[in-house]
Amino acid sequence: MVVGEMRSVSYVQRVALEFSGSLFPQAICLGDADNDTLNELVVGDTNGKLCVYKNDDSKPWTVRSCQGTLTCVGVGDVCNRGKNLVVAVSAEGWFHLFDLTPPPSKHPDASGHHEPPLADEQKLVFKQHIPANTKVMLINDIDGDGKFELVVGYTDRVVRAFRWEDLSESSDHISGQLVLLKKWLLEGQVDSLSVNPGPDGVPEMMVSQPGCGYAILLCTWKLDQQPLPEGGDSSATSREAPVRDVILHQTSGRIHNKNVSTHLIGSIGRGCTKVDAGSGLFALCTLDGTLKLMEGADKLLWSVQVDHQLFALEKLDVTGNGHEEVIACAWDGQTYIIDHNRTVARFQVDENVSAFCAGLYACKGGHNSPCLVYVSFNQKIYIYWDVQLERMESTNLLKILETNPEYRDLLQQLGVDGDDVSAVKDLIHKTLYFPEKQPQNSPCQHRGPAGADSSCHPTVAQDSWNFPTGRASPLQLLLLSLRPGGSQALIWGAKLWDSKGICSESREHALLSPPSLRRDGNEEETGQEMQHEREERSGEMPDEPRWRTDCQAMTFTDCQERAAEPEGTHEAFEAGGREERLIRA
Repeated sequence: MVVGEMRSVSYVQRVALEFSGSLFPQAICLGDADNDTLNELVVGDTNGKLCVYKNDDSKPWTVRSCQGTLTCVGVGDVCNRGKNLVVAVSAEGWFHLFDLTPPPSKHPDASGHHEPPLADEQKLVFKQHIPANTKVMLINDIDGDGKFELVVGYTDRVVRAFRWEDLSESSDHISGQLVLLKKWLLEGQVDSLSVNPGPDGVPEMMVSQPGCGYAILLCTWKLDQQPLPEGGDSSATSREAPVRDVILHQTSGRIHNKNVSTHLIGSIGRGCTKVDAGSGLFALCTLDGTLKLMEGADKLLWSVQVDHQLFALEKLDVTGNGHEEVIACAWDGQTYIIDHNRTVARFQVDENVSAFCAGLYACKGGHNSPCLVYVSFNQKIYIYWDVQLERMESTNLLKILETNPEYRDLLQQLGVDGDDVSAVKDLIHKTLYFPEKQPQNSPCQHRGPAGADSSCHPTVAQDSWNFPTGRASPLQLLLLSLRPGGSQALIWGAKLWDSKGICSESREHALLSPPSLRRDGNEEETGQEMQHEREERSGEMPDEPRWRTDCQAMTFTDCQERAAEPEGTHEAFEAGGREERLIRA
């Protein structure tokens, strides 16, 4: 299905990191590299330099040197020792292992900042040569035995699974090697590796295949069988998978381009469900703009077609409800956020993107938050942190009004049936655009200092809603209090009333905008000039005492309960949380 309308979101909390060099799309990841429960950003470039970034520091926290051109990096317990290690693999086949855990004597400060490791702490923990031409990498439990394996995809359509074998029982030093478990040969290029729960809950190893397809790799090795070391091609051929160990799936009968690049992501969280959910959720995307969410091999939940070239696919819970959204990024920086119900939100980055990843990162505040990471072609890494949405679904004014208890009371006072949608829409339309025709049978009354009743109709400054000037009815006040942007975005002007309840200011008073919005150099002079101009237009000012009624981000009930102040005449405005007061003697 081609996407029609979709929400556009804007994230402004961004950190720019210094990065000189170029990198492959799989040479960037988020993970807890130093085992402090806070995630770091790990980046490897084509010159063999491995950089680790922490918090909001623009410079790397630590830099390591590797042999060869780094094609993929990862963070995980690859040695099954109960702590994370940093893994970097080069195109030439060099496997590097780093332990960045600081000594017990070094503790982070209150903000989560660590001191950079010393020179003697930057030594390489382990290095081994594996088959060359590496492309993608995965650290996960792919056979359900509770231990992590290292899975590597190659440019020659081969996938190999390795497991770490300890040569020493000492927990202080890492001593061992990678041994080959199995080798699979695929029909098409492998662009993604992932694990997804099968129908019986056992993990299934999945690899992407061109044309929006994927393959399930069967892990048929015996746990009690000693795996053979990866010493050469002779040992690897004995474990090359037969055809029955690769189950190919095509998600669509009509494939426009059977060779189009495809990416996938599995084990998408669906929140806390009491009922057995069966197979896990996984998503696929293609370079020609196809997005799919599937449950198992045969159940397609939704399919979306966009007009951008998608090259990266991630999962991230941006709403905080436990349901992970699908995050797809295009080369031009267009990012799509799609939930399980096919609700789409998009976010545009200003620059073209060479690599992308999403996950949790401890940027500020000493805690992990959802983040989007973009690598531009201008040697910059941008981290958009705390990328959260209150909800994915779009809403409208009627739905928002239904949640306010004052709304039903006002409709009843005006004699409008709340269940009559057409009548309610007509009332709201007339209230917003034709306020002078609205009935005045429910004004809010204030008792002035002289004992006279005065109608409190605050004047509302003209804004992006095209809200008309003049007196505001109770329903208008309620509509403004619920408008997008919250109460801090409201701009109110105060009407001035004399002791007889007669408005003493002219209609032009409503056109006054706060000095902070006029962008003039001298705000105080701007306010005084406008004040003198209003005095000239309104003519002679009354001699009777007057008071002010401030309606700064107030609801209708607040306006009713606000007491009049018999002090000097004031005019108050609030814009974006900033208040400017002009006091006239």
